Amino acid sequence: FHILRHTHTTRVTFPVLFPMAKEKDDKKSDRNGAKEKKGDKEKEKTIKSKDKDTSKEKDKDKEQDKDRGRKEDRKSDRSDVKKEAKASEKTASRSKARSEASEKPDKSKQAEKSAKAKSSKESSKTNSKEKEKEKTKEKEKKEDEKERSKDSKPEKRKATSEANGSSKPPPSKKAKKEASRSRSDSPPPAPKLEQEKKASPARQPSAPPAEKAREDSRSSSSSSSRSSSVRRRRKEREAARGAGGFSMTASGPAAEAVTTYMPNSLLPVPDKVQGLLQNSQNLAFEVARMKQAVEAASHPRELPEERETVLKMATRLHECLLDPVNRPQLMARTNLESIHLNEEGMVVLKASSKKGLQKAMGQLKRIAYHCQWGCNPTKVAALLAEQGKPVQTVVVRLAATSNKLHSHEERLSAKVNKLRIGSQAGACRLVLEGVPGVSRKHCTITFEPDKGTCYVQDLSTNGTFLNGKRLPRPPYKNPQEARVRLFHGDELFFRLRTDDAEELGYVVNILELS
Repeated sequence: FHILRHTHTTRVTFPVLFPMAKEKDDKKSDRNGAKEKKGDKEKEKTIKSKDKDTSKEKDKDKEQDKDRGRKEDRKSDRSDVKKEAKASEKTASRSKARSEASEKPDKSKQAEKSAKAKSSKESSKTNSKEKEKEKTKEKEKKEDEKERSKDSKPEKRKATSEANGSSKPPPSKKAKKEASRSRSDSPPPAPKLEQEKKASPARQPSAPPAEKAREDSRSSSSSSSRSSSVRRRRKEREAARGAGGFSMTASGPAAEAVTTYMPNSLLPVPDKVQGLLQNSQNLAFEVARMKQAVEAASHPRELPEERETVLKMATRLHECLLDPVNRPQLMARTNLESIHLNEEGMVVLKASSKKGLQKAMGQLKRIAYHCQWGCNPTKVAALLAEQGKPVQTVVVRLAATSNKLHSHEERLSAKVNKLRIGSQAGACRLVLEGVPGVSRKHCTITFEPDKGTCYVQDLSTNGTFLNGKRLPRPPYKNPQEARVRLFHGDELFFRLRTDDAEELGYVVNILELS
């Protein structure tokens, strides 16, 4: 502009440059206005958002206040319910106390009644006791009067006999005892007044001697008949005891007169011992019979059918059992008298007793169970062999039957006696990865050093096969059926051969180390 200010061209160029500057200024002002509008809009948005937030907070506060009010209402309701329950409990306790207070006099009355009843019972007991005492006293008095009358009767009998001129001997002591028993069976005597009248001859007029003699003869005849019946019964009892062999006294009048004495002494032998000595033969016979009865009860006779049985076995099993090498071992282990085949091809066992037959059956069941997974003479011989010396260690070699598996060798002893096979790395010693059908814990081989044998147990869902037959699967009916004995040369498979796939498993080799 300084250069071209004095020239003519400035007049031309100046007005051209000015409108461009104005346009720039206009654009700037438009931009500033737009910015201000945007700022105003943003301010308005912020104000609106703040208003919304404040309104939301107010709503939340209102809701919280409402919740608080509801909670307070609930608390008040609960407190009211508790107060009502306490009031009801108080009223119930008061009513119970009142009822107990009202029942107390009733209880006291009942106690008084029970005391009265007890006292009445005791008084009745005492009265009954006094009555019993009085009765006993009366009986004693009656017995004394009877004895007195007995003492007076022989004098009367003597007088009557002298009057009638009879010469009968006086009754013996036994007759007197029997007469007293018969009198005790007779009705009770007359009351005291009548007895006193009979006892005092001065007050009562005496009867004529003929009537007295008749009465005495009747009483003596009745007493003699009763005494004879009693003697007959005694004789019958003694005869029955003597027939049984355990009679304690000898029968007959002659035996009563015999008296025996102890050897080397002058003391008489008691009647019971005397009866035992006289019947010694019968006693020995009875004792022998008793012994025979006791022996027959304790050792009952066994029928021949109970000592002999017939079994149906597989042909391969009874061939291995009756092999000339295994037969003597079988007879020695089972204690059988004979083993043979009948015409129908069944095995007949004969033992000396019923218990021996049961033991032999148990041994044969064990052998037949383990021979389900392969049967040969060597296997049967190993099962029949008695338990030998314990084995400390055993080497189990598993030779794989396919390329998908790898062979394995393990030493088993008392400390480490299990070899577990499966797909789980932490729980199994032989891990099979990528093999279809193998479970995490598929099967276990356990070694028992006391017996020196190995056993296999199946733990899988798909199954484990020993010599082509599946092992028993859980759950087991008996714990003994869970394991099967493993022998040298057995084949252990996890999957059998099919058209689509090959068999997967091992051939077992067991070596004992001394």
